[in-house]
Amino acid sequence: MSELEKLVIAISTAIFLLVFSDNIGRLIYGPIYMVRKAGYNIAVQDASRVIAQATSLPQVLDMHAIMSVADPKNGEGIFKKVCTLCHNGDKGGPNKVGPNLWAVYNGPAAHKDDFSYSEAIKARRVSGIMWSEEELYRFLYSPKQYVSGTKMSYVGVKNDKDRADVIAYLETLK
Repeated sequence: MSELEKLVIAISTAIFLLVFSDNIGRLIYGPIYMVRKAGYNIAVQDASRVIAQATSLPQVLDMHAIMSVADPKNGEGIFKKVCTLCHNGDKGGPNKVGPNLWAVYNGPAAHKDDFSYSEAIKARRVSGIMWSEEELYRFLYSPKQYVSGTKMSYVGVKNDKDRADVIAYLETLK
């Protein structure tokens, strides 16, 4: 084979590989399927189901039995994990998105004068409602359902024991 033939074969091979390398890669690594629409499909719970779940608390609650098993230490952990994003529990601490919760237990609704409450919470204060164990229990289950018009957007604490634990912790903040 002459030098010219070797050169032509080398150049032809290089051009062939350059032109068909994409197809060769697909043969080796498999086909590429193009996604028609970028993103993920996220299942969203129907709001009517959330409201239906929120109405499942019984009309009469045995708060003595509920609170007899409450653990304030566990409630403190839940409070720090969930509530401190919007609330402060320190004496004299600042308000955040929500009011400081120091002395909220058995205190009047809208207990902080330096916080801008919703009209719904202000109305509860005017009517003399106090944050008793049962009021807190029902409110923490589903704030928007229990006090229609509240600014609190949190969906609620659905676990009965956790809710009681948080209330037991709130009782210590005095």
